[in-house]
Amino acid sequence: MRKKLLVIIPAFNEEEKIGEVIQKIPRKLRGISKIHVLVIDDGSIDNTSKIAKDLGIKVIKNYFNMGVGAAFAR
Repeated sequence: MRKKLLVIIPAFNEEEKIGEVIQKIPRKLRGISKIHVLVIDDGSIDNTSKIAKDLGIKVIKNYFNMGVGAAFAR
């Protein structure tokens, strides 16, 4: 069986760190065939979403801040 991994990153106004966080995610792990990364932008008013998208990451954007629990519930 080919295992897949989904890395979910909740973020709120993290333009200064989101790129670094994404770059630190390993692209290969033993026993994992595919690693997917998803950023949940929790209503940021900075460039968090743009930076993640520019790095090829799928982004789901909340239009206002709902908190980390709501970000994971999506």
